[in-house]
Amino acid sequence: MVLKAYHLNCKCERNLKVEVDSDVPFVRVKCEDCNKLQLFKINEYFIIKHLGSGAMGSVYLAEDGDENKFALKIIENPDKSLLDHFMRECMVQIELDHKNITKLKGQGRYGCMYYIVMEYLEGNSLDQLLRKHGAFSSRNASKIILSVLSGLSYAAQNFKLVHRDIKPANIFLTTTNEVKILDLGLAKPEGESYGLTETGVIKGSPPYMPFEQFTGTKSVDARADVYALGATFYHLLCGQMPFYGLRKLTEIAVAKKKNKYIPLRQLKGDLAPELIQIVEKSMAFSPDDRYQSAEEMLEILLSVYNNLPR
Repeated sequence: MVLKAYHLNCKCERNLKVEVDSDVPFVRVKCEDCNKLQLFKINEYFIIKHLGSGAMGSVYLAEDGDENKFALKIIENPDKSLLDHFMRECMVQIELDHKNITKLKGQGRYGCMYYIVMEYLEGNSLDQLLRKHGAFSSRNASKIILSVLSGLSYAAQNFKLVHRDIKPANIFLTTTNEVKILDLGLAKPEGESYGLTETGVIKGSPPYMPFEQFTGTKSVDARADVYALGATFYHLLCGQMPFYGLRKLTEIAVAKKKNKYIPLRQLKGDLAPELIQIVEKSMAFSPDDRYQSAEEMLEILLSVYNNLPR
């Protein structure tokens, strides 16, 4: 028996300490202050700290017995729909191998707890950086978008994959300035349906997704990712998301249908006209008026990027 001491900060800010037997497959303890259960070990992974939560469960920093670090996305007691969704993310991502897409390392379960093992990234998502520092420079924003386009192009060309939820929160900038696409929970091969989109349920992030995704998430193609990345580019360049100030889903949908967002040139008049044109074309209402693929958008942006001032 090997005991390892671990510390974890509970959400109530209580510092917890526990000694974990490396031979025991599952360990949970209760916080002495708030009485909430805290996970410390699941199979071979020791939990270091809680990184965040979302609709698909919680994400933890974990390490294995050799102290290699990973990010574990965990769901507990999922219903069939959530479990199907979770397992589809595994199936989609296990095949992907690109420097700009977060790598899936494995998956597992213990009882009613299911988890995905991802490479652990140190740094911040773009939405965190936008909140901290505001708009990016034209060159830095363009470089990030080029990296995302490279990842999306790879996924589309090799697997006909559509991400369907590109936004600043799902793009990560590491401490070594690597760009990583996160969260492929909504991704699907173009033209295929998994039957997971219920009638009346919006799948995606309204401020960034195109109008056609409001009405038919099963039928969207790569041009939906082009729109979402254009909206993300807009946000990076001016520090404000498109359709800013609209909170209700119906208001955003109506504005999307009319393609009424504050023009980028009005918010940042010093931007290169070529960059504004790229954003406007990628955010065109009709998919036929956008770039038809991530690869096409990448080629155009790369030619502009090479002429931007350093």
